[in-house]
Amino acid sequence: LAPHDPDTAERLGTGDKQRLARAYEVWLATGRPITDFHTERQPPVLLDREWIGFALTPPRSKLYQKIDRRFEGMLMQGAMAEARALIERDLDPELPAMKAHGMPWLAAFARGEISAELAAENAKRDSRRYAKRQFTWIGRQFPFWPRIPGTEMNDRMRVILALYREIDREVAADYS
Repeated sequence: LAPHDPDTAERLGTGDKQRLARAYEVWLATGRPITDFHTERQPPVLLDREWIGFALTPPRSKLYQKIDRRFEGMLMQGAMAEARALIERDLDPELPAMKAHGMPWLAAFARGEISAELAAENAKRDSRRYAKRQFTWIGRQFPFWPRIPGTEMNDRMRVILALYREIDREVAADYS
């Protein structure tokens, strides 16, 4: 990749084989660095339709509790056994399945390197960090989207409908 897309090769280093392979595939297919596509302005996906985007933003503490409960539920439903079965197959650690949320920690437990408690805590922590990065990403990509707080779907729908009605009134006023 380095001779064709030195910036991406340097940024990724050698540790992220999956992204390196994707960047190389893009260069092979297009003759252009992948970063060209990140910075190039793309036409809107919904050209001939009016639409409104919303960002669902539950309180982080509630979201983090939900993440923890979900992971604990996965453990109760056999995630440790699934990790053991994958380790026994001697799969390449770079495969997406081996890099899935929590899997590196569960694999470390299955190999006897750490305790089950530490594996679970680290996996939950990494999942919470991923959620935090998603908040950051949506904030940067769509800073103009209204934020819909809360955790209950009915409450969120009421907020969305109220925003929609307000926007609809403004649009109608523009055409009056």
